[in-house]
Amino acid sequence: MRHIGKYEIRGMLGQGGMGKVYKARLPVVGKLVALKVLAPWEMTEVLLGQDGVRELFEHEARTLAALRHPHLAQILDFDTDSQGRPFFTQEFYCRHLGLVLGETDSESPTARVLPPERATRYALEMLQGLERLHWAGIVHRDMKPGNVLLGEDDRVKLIDLGLSLLPDAKQRFPAQFKVGTPLYAAPEQEYDPASVTPSADLYSVGVCLWRMLTGAGLDNPGSGSPLPSVLRPALGTCWDEVLRTAVAPEPSKRHPSVAALSDDLQEALACWHRTHAQTCLLPEHEASISPPQAKWPRRRKAKVSRKEAERVFGLDRRGQPQSYAEQAFTAEGPGEIRDPLRDLVWEQSGSPYPLNRREAWAYVQTRNRETGRVARPWRLPTVNELLTQVVPPDSHRDICQSPLFDPERCQLWSADVRTELEGWYVDTELGFVAAQDKHCRCFVRLVREREEQ
Repeated sequence: MRHIGKYEIRGMLGQGGMGKVYKARLPVVGKLVALKVLAPWEMTEVLLGQDGVRELFEHEARTLAALRHPHLAQILDFDTDSQGRPFFTQEFYCRHLGLVLGETDSESPTARVLPPERATRYALEMLQGLERLHWAGIVHRDMKPGNVLLGEDDRVKLIDLGLSLLPDAKQRFPAQFKVGTPLYAAPEQEYDPASVTPSADLYSVGVCLWRMLTGAGLDNPGSGSPLPSVLRPALGTCWDEVLRTAVAPEPSKRHPSVAALSDDLQEALACWHRTHAQTCLLPEHEASISPPQAKWPRRRKAKVSRKEAERVFGLDRRGQPQSYAEQAFTAEGPGEIRDPLRDLVWEQSGSPYPLNRREAWAYVQTRNRETGRVARPWRLPTVNELLTQVVPPDSHRDICQSPLFDPERCQLWSADVRTELEGWYVDTELGFVAAQDKHCRCFVRLVREREEQ
């Protein structure tokens, strides 16, 4: 098995202009970490030189190590490998905002839309992390969904300060070197990255929120981009002004501070709550959108490749259902929900904590032992069964009905696997399917066949 320093390498997580990031394991205790090693792209090294890229890499590690904040990722270790390359380790997180949005890269034309409450919370937590950086005189300069990690508690952790601007920075980039990611970087950063202010980070958060709420990128900021209320009518007009200000091309026309933008976001969310409360007083006019074959979802677990997922699970290219199942869930008994359309009984909540795959299967065994079930035992549901709990975004059911299932447990393991190392899970709140490493943790909500009456 390959090692970097004392760490066992368990797979690659990603690669950027400065280095490669691996999933690694600390021997003896078995703790998984994210390990970033200096391995710059050839062009990066040509433009900045060997000393320059090493300085930037060490600058990122020192900056992260010097800061403490709930929404900033922490450095665990720093060392050099057998080739003399520096590396550092951080907590291992399975998800980032780009994966939640369904971005394959920063140029993805469309993304999944998020519920306004979750999108706003993510944006506010991003702003809180940035406020700590700005107080220290640091401008991030590369705020984008891929640099917003999400913990098991779904809380934001900001990463990747390799391109950040320090108050005493001596590093000057050549004109050909672009700082930041085009879709998310402020306009002024393209022309003079060394002179940007915290306003550039606020612009990037505005673009991220625009993306989360509308699913669209920002074309021609300030000059003809359709407003959020046009791109997603269910938002109403509550977000139009705050987002238009946040992504203004001229820094002087944006919010003057993190606090000002945070206040406006909270007011926009309050406005949306007031608006949709009125909407929910109107009668529901939604035709059934369930195809007949969706009544009996597949019950046998399966190994499903990424290429097969759209067909087997009935998904579109963003990993969301092509059609939605009819629902008639009712409370069955203490902690149980009945699905009379499919003769199934579900746990209302499920596991009290997120579990990895091994722990998920142990939970199944424990529940059946505790309940003494042999016939019609509790089991992990298939992806297709979990999708019966998903409702269309912005529908009356999505906005107005109180959920029967525990809304705090929405990332749920299925019984289906992609490979020996990855399993499929369903986010029942956002309504998408994805695969992730078996060491990652999701909640478990078991299902069983209902006894004949």
